[in-house]
Amino acid sequence: MITTTPLLALLIIGLTVAMGWGFYRLSTIDLFERLRPYLLLGLIGSWGVAVAEAAFAVAYAITPHWVPLWLFVLGVIALTNLEWLRNLMAGLQLAFEGQFDTGDSVRIGELEGEIIGLGLRATRVRGVDGQVHEVPNQRLTTDEVTDLAGEGDCACELTVTVPDHMPTERARRMARQAAALTPLASPRHSPEVFTQTDDPAGGTIHLRIRGYAFDPTYQEHYRSDVTARLLQAFERER
Repeated sequence: MITTTPLLALLIIGLTVAMGWGFYRLSTIDLFERLRPYLLLGLIGSWGVAVAEAAFAVAYAITPHWVPLWLFVLGVIALTNLEWLRNLMAGLQLAFEGQFDTGDSVRIGELEGEIIGLGLRATRVRGVDGQVHEVPNQRLTTDEVTDLAGEGDCACELTVTVPDHMPTERARRMARQAAALTPLASPRHSPEVFTQTDDPAGGTIHLRIRGYAFDPTYQEHYRSDVTARLLQAFERER
């Protein structure tokens, strides 16, 4: 143990917490994507030091025989957070392997959707129904995970504003048809359409369209083609 007083231990806790927050913020910036595994290692290291120093400070203040109590506190923390620790190690493994990135379309068991966030403990996946799911990282290392882009499919999302004269349900049907009939659409998935409003009390209505291109290369072409088809359909309805 490098500290000799609880006061110094508390100072180190403050510094390591600040460092951990800095490592976490840097790991979320695209510019540091290649350094993400090492930044996460720094985050884990700073957490480890903070926990160790906190246990030391508490144990030192309770009894002069602080070493056994310090080890006991750390053991209790580890035993009560086994699942959290397993997810933490799985997240670190995924970060170093670089197997998944944000924007990837995956199938995890029965859940299918797009990865929108890679955390140290869990991965955030937006399902085809638009809901966001927190998937423990351990599942990504133990369950069967299918990379849909590897099958030739690529999830695509776009937003289109519904004209004032257009009934919302009619616009939704037209959007679903445009997303399905484009020659760039994957035949293995059906598009989904969700409505959004600027103001819950009433206002401009937007359609969020979620479909699949048959190849990741044509992701932007898919969005452009669906948008053009839908706007032309809106224009014909005037």
